[in-house]
Amino acid sequence: MKAWRCPSAKAGRWSADFFGGWTTSLCGGLLLLASTALGQGLSATDREKLGLTQLAEVAGSAMPTGAGITVGQVEAPLTAGGTNYMPNASYFSNPSAQLLADTIVDKNGAGTVSTHATAVAEGIYGTNGVAPGVANVDVYNANLWIYASVLRTTNWRAPLPVTQRVVNHSWIGSFAASGNNGVATATDMLRRVDYVVNRDKVVMVAGVNNGLATQFPQVVANAYNVISVGLTNGYSSPGPSTIDVPGRTKPDLVVPATSTSTGAGWVTGAAAMLLEMVGEDSAASQPATIKAALLAGAVKTPFDLHGATPSAVDNWSHTPQQPLDLLHGAGQMNIYNSALILALGQQSASSTEDVNLTGWDYTAVSPEATTKYFLEIPTGMVAISFSLIATWNREIEFTQGVNYQPATLTPSLANVDLAMYAATGYEQGALIDSSISTIDNVEHIYRTGLAAGRYEFDVTTSTLANVALAWTTQLAMQGDANLDGIVDGADYTAWADHYLATNATWSQGDFNLDGNVDGADYTLWADHFVPGFAFSPVPEPSSFVLLTAGLLLLAWRGACRRPVR
Repeated sequence: MKAWRCPSAKAGRWSADFFGGWTTSLCGGLLLLASTALGQGLSATDREKLGLTQLAEVAGSAMPTGAGITVGQVEAPLTAGGTNYMPNASYFSNPSAQLLADTIVDKNGAGTVSTHATAVAEGIYGTNGVAPGVANVDVYNANLWIYASVLRTTNWRAPLPVTQRVVNHSWIGSFAASGNNGVATATDMLRRVDYVVNRDKVVMVAGVNNGLATQFPQVVANAYNVISVGLTNGYSSPGPSTIDVPGRTKPDLVVPATSTSTGAGWVTGAAAMLLEMVGEDSAASQPATIKAALLAGAVKTPFDLHGATPSAVDNWSHTPQQPLDLLHGAGQMNIYNSALILALGQQSASSTEDVNLTGWDYTAVSPEATTKYFLEIPTGMVAISFSLIATWNREIEFTQGVNYQPATLTPSLANVDLAMYAATGYEQGALIDSSISTIDNVEHIYRTGLAAGRYEFDVTTSTLANVALAWTTQLAMQGDANLDGIVDGADYTAWADHYLATNATWSQGDFNLDGNVDGADYTLWADHFVPGFAFSPVPEPSSFVLLTAGLLLLAWRGACRRPVR
């Protein structure tokens, strides 16, 4: 392929700098950052935290691995003007056999080895990666992906087709050196990213910057339709969005990695696993559905929900107007939860039938009617947590440029809201919670300690929109700290061992989920203590459905499938 030069008046003029463990390439106002941290694959602890261990235990030989899913890996060169953006399995002293067996295609034709690209590859599709079954990978130089190879940023033509199912961006970029024109260029790029996600049905994953004090990056994580990824430990750039409607809630979720480059790769691997699992189902494989399942399945257990710790870095909070936490998004990714959401099948809105306590939907929501879902938490049970996500894509109208002038990309976004109510039968009761941002394309309701009873959640919109919904409920018997179906002495011991603890969890004896272990929790345990009585909850296939190897995919294959509406 012919060598590509910077699209600027000073084409070919590059400068380089190294700072804080980052490598910088500067091209006509485009600043690309690529972390040089060399994390290889996942440890056993990583797999446990991400829910991979639990998923492997229940799925057995049916464990999804990303097989059959083509992944795109966009990498910033490590040196200014360089070509070192390609992964190489033989670079490390202990090379990955899986990487050696993969078909890794250099889409720009001139790449050399990058330690960063290799480390990211190990985390996505290496032997110890999240999705070791991925066998076909297309790798791009980020400079070229932005311009000639795919997006054609600021060009008069539409982006070229993206054929990969998931594309990873473990790099960040800024056009800030070009001043106001830089913001305009970045905005054009972000809108082209959203356009590609819509047109080509591709899941895009983008890491944010490393470091708590860093500014949220211009590209790619600012795009509406991508999944932006931060770090569980809080040492990644916080939201909100900074351009193309500033103030939106970002990032979307976090992972327990040591760098955002690694973290974005793990989320890319998770998306590949879920896409393999759902196969050709047109609704489940929508980028918005995959995003909804990942966000709804995320857990809040690593975070302080009550402001009890001295540091604010581990806090998680949101409001009706701010759907996600500005540092931790929807929470820490849990692949088991997300797989379970999809395995339990698409659930239709109805005013006469209940949905499962865990599930998903992808449906056309009209401004002319409220889309309603009803569910029931059984008598004697409590929902330790209930997580509900709605996501939908920003639409981009593309108008080709005239006489080689830049194209016009006109965005539009439906204003979708969520509301949750108590219910009697199929009659709406008192409002419990809502998520009503006017600028985001995600809404989130998260509740703890939902008592037994009936509930309704509604979706409304300002204009017709295809909305992906995903929800998950963690059920328990009141007082059952270890979730073994028996309220007994072991649960009392959990309470006693943590008596007077703050920022406590259910497993530590906080049965009313107020963050404190105290006498009120003892009363709940005592009221439900039945010596020798074992209870096996089977009201809905929500937390117990995956009991034998292979049942996860069987549950999916037997689920109701509908075409995209």
